[in-house]
Amino acid sequence: MIYQLPKPQIAEAELIADEITRARGSSMPKWGQSLEKSVADRRDGIMAEFALRWAFKMPTWNKSTYPPFSDRNKADVGDNCDVRQTNHPRGRLLLHQEHDDPRRDYALVILALGDQFRLPGWVPMKKAVDHWYEVELQRGRPCMAVNQEHLHPIEDLIITENGETYTLRKDAIDPLLGEPSTGPCLGCGKDAAPIDGYCGTCWFEYVYRPRKFGHVPGGNSE
Repeated sequence: MIYQLPKPQIAEAELIADEITRARGSSMPKWGQSLEKSVADRRDGIMAEFALRWAFKMPTWNKSTYPPFSDRNKADVGDNCDVRQTNHPRGRLLLHQEHDDPRRDYALVILALGDQFRLPGWVPMKKAVDHWYEVELQRGRPCMAVNQEHLHPIEDLIITENGETYTLRKDAIDPLLGEPSTGPCLGCGKDAAPIDGYCGTCWFEYVYRPRKFGHVPGGNSE
């Protein structure tokens, strides 16, 4: 399922990312990242949070209502859901056992080119331990990685906030239902994407084969 984030939401997410960057100054980030990479990751992380809220028909944020400005210990979205994002079509959901809240659900958002994104699924922290293995993608910061085929369907995620319950919206761009994607392929970024957001070659590699054989082609590399 491919979603398209409205342009006002993209603009607001970028404003918040710039505000956080200014507030934290220009000191070198941890874990060996360059400042440029750290700023880009922050923007993408906020964009992913906006994307999940929009996909679940939740009230939109602006700078005055963005949770980390008031309480950085709150969940990323609603009362119970934290968000992980990647730009890689085969990207895994990454968790840090010593820091991440074991009571929360964790959703994966794949940000594509432009304003499109995909939601491969989610997993409760207590269930993730059945499917993760340790990797060290950033020097000195080991984490646990869960492959996409081990995630629960995003349609099964329920997010609560202020006594309200939210589920996945249905008005997405879904090529399998006869609405072809006009954007580039989520896999190669080049060819047209008529099948679930992918060109034919990438759809076979990233969608069909994992579903059919239970693994992601090309190994577990990010």
